[in-house]
Amino acid sequence: MINFVEIHNYPEKPIIEYSETGQSYTYNIIEEGNYSPVAYLKYTKRQNGFQIPDNYEIKTSWGKPKKRHLVRYIIKYVNNNPIYWVCYGNNYQYQIKSEKSYSDAVSLYAKALDPEIKTRHSGLYIFGFQLEILQ
Repeated sequence: MINFVEIHNYPEKPIIEYSETGQSYTYNIIEEGNYSPVAYLKYTKRQNGFQIPDNYEIKTSWGKPKKRHLVRYIIKYVNNNPIYWVCYGNNYQYQIKSEKSYSDAVSLYAKALDPEIKTRHSGLYIFGFQLEILQ
């Protein structure tokens, strides 16, 4: 069992602080999104997978102060399949798109920052799918 702390006053305030051993994330919920009809709804691949919403937009920050990441994630369903966007840069002017998976989108983002990168980021946590308040 994973021990975690989720601190928020959502939906009154859009900021959610999430931490577990060795890692912490700050989420700014821009658009919580909605869920497609069951026939088209997609899930994360973890056991007891989380639902993947449509029209979802969130800003996530994580990492140590000198190497802090700040990105905006967007999910939109097109033809009943989710498309994952990662926007980054000072004004979110750079964009990465994946039609494959949220993990692929995060992996492409990491490679865009450093093609030699070996570090893996968890798409599940970066997109905020594990947040209990959004379930």
